[in-house]
Amino acid sequence: MKATSLFSVCFLVLCGLLCRCTSPAGEDWQRLEQEGWKSDRLGCAGNRQKLEPLFEDLRTELIGMAEREVRQRLGPPDRQELEARSQKFYIYYLTSGSQCAGQTGREGKLARIRFSALNQVSEVSYDHLAPSADQPQK
Repeated sequence: MKATSLFSVCFLVLCGLLCRCTSPAGEDWQRLEQEGWKSDRLGCAGNRQKLEPLFEDLRTELIGMAEREVRQRLGPPDRQELEARSQKFYIYYLTSGSQCAGQTGREGKLARIRFSALNQVSEVSYDHLAPSADQPQK
């Protein structure tokens, strides 16, 4: 009798773990990949712009995530910045802009992911970079 209840408990725990692995958030990460987030380098093809609402839904899941896992899920960053105190930023462009022509100036909207000194995401923000002073405005 005890063996049967132990088996039942183990079975329920295993089922719970399997359900957790196929959570809706996991499906959202798969959808992000399938719909071309990684292949839309610099945000020039427009895939990332269409996926921006989905990325916003997943943004809170990025907090605390290790750098390696971010690269796995989002691909290599379009740009990387290093700051004081061992802080690092990954930049992913969400919309097209001058970065698509290989120029600076009117760059598209971007997501900026900040990593702490422990290489974990501490903040995810959005930004529209202002045109640089040496670029004429249209």
